[in-house]
Amino acid sequence: MIIIDAFWYSICKFFFPGRYEKNEKFYLKRIAENYINFFFQVNEKHKELFFNKYFNIISQGVFYSFFYAFPISRPRFDRKLAKNILLTFSYQFTGIEFSNLNKLLKDWRLDLGTGNVLKIDEDKDTNLPEITSKRSWKKSTTQHIGKKKGKKRGNNVKPL
Repeated sequence: MIIIDAFWYSICKFFFPGRYEKNEKFYLKRIAENYINFFFQVNEKHKELFFNKYFNIISQGVFYSFFYAFPISRPRFDRKLAKNILLTFSYQFTGIEFSNLNKLLKDWRLDLGTGNVLKIDEDKDTNLPEITSKRSWKKSTTQHIGKKKGKKRGNNVKPL
């Protein structure tokens, strides 16, 4: 449940800043409640090791979820977004803003069978991606999808 709430919190925070503040607060509260419940379920001898890395695990999970959930926007999921997610959750889960985020990001891997697709150009600094529910299919895509007897189908389908 924590990763799901972290995903939706990040959608609100990074892609709609200031627009869904009530939702952000709601998700942060649920993350905190579920984190406390989870914390007490982890064996005492593993807590320190596990929770020292937990923020990094959650951050990677959120970033990778964006990658899979929004394939059209993949080129926009850059180092800046990864850093912002990592910075946010490192602070939320530890209360510390880490200065060595690049070191942690270097270990992130997302291999889809063609090597690490997260080899991000460190010199490139793009804006955060725009994710909207109003995005429509590109004309070239809809021209060959869903044609039947001269009619286009699926015009009301709008991917994220």
